[in-house]
Amino acid sequence: MIRPAPRTLVLGALLALAACSGDGDGSSAPTTDDSLAAAEAAPTTTEPAAVTAPATTSSTTTTTTTTTTTTEPRIWPDASTTGVPDDVVLRPSDSLTITEAGAIVDGLEVDGFILVQAPDVVIRNTLVRGEAQNLIDCDTQNLCENLLIEDTTIIGTGERCQNGIGFNRYTARRVDISGCIDGAKAHGFTTIEDSWIHDLRRIEDGGESSHNDGIQSTGGEDIVVRGNRIDAIPQRQTSAIKLSADRRPVVDVLVEDNLLYGGTITMYVNDQGAGAPTGLVRDNVIVSEGYTTAPWRITSNPALEFVDNEEW
Repeated sequence: MIRPAPRTLVLGALLALAACSGDGDGSSAPTTDDSLAAAEAAPTTTEPAAVTAPATTSSTTTTTTTTTTTTEPRIWPDASTTGVPDDVVLRPSDSLTITEAGAIVDGLEVDGFILVQAPDVVIRNTLVRGEAQNLIDCDTQNLCENLLIEDTTIIGTGERCQNGIGFNRYTARRVDISGCIDGAKAHGFTTIEDSWIHDLRRIEDGGESSHNDGIQSTGGEDIVVRGNRIDAIPQRQTSAIKLSADRRPVVDVLVEDNLLYGGTITMYVNDQGAGAPTGLVRDNVIVSEGYTTAPWRITSNPALEFVDNEEW
């Protein structure tokens, strides 16, 4: 069943993000080479078309037609392709705790949070707005797994909001996340794709500042981050993507075709005591004006392939 919980408080152009104050992360420079150049689309030609004259003559005329193919520019996610579609009419709801396997949450405007404690739940076409620590929480200690979140908007409204989505065993597609300290945690068996993470909340407290990450993992396996646009805080927060083996190894990751901006180091895929990550990092684009230290910090490891990434 879906059980209401107590009500909680309610409270783009890529380079138009406002810079926030505070100190950077101060991490070291990347351990790999700079990005590779992108391949240019090559023109192709069709086979010549032979035209034969009438049988009363012996001459032959040949016409050659040349067709040039062009590659359409890559369009990454933004407000028009993520979040609740414009034609969806939302129904108001308090916070939800979901304990029914296979339950579907569709078309709600949730004032608070959604806590999932069952397998195979679907959340779609839904707005979640609040200041809870985790606005959508896959509680794996209480049976949550295989959670699907799609076409959903998540907005943090206060300093208590640590994560838009936590923590593992979920898939998020076409999700718009803003207003929390971190966009999403990805601690294993997690896929985040075609989503937009932006306008994260930076906290200053007694000289200490929050270490914001668009997507963060401190360890896990089978992590896919694909086709996303992540607009980090320009030159301030920690990163747009941080997959670092702080607590346990990062195994079998795929980070591809993301547009990344901001942070001290825009993309980390590195070991921090629990072993070197394994997997594939390819075809990502990092915007050079956004970071303070380096575009990426990637562990040098034969089991981690880093190819065709570029800096604009």
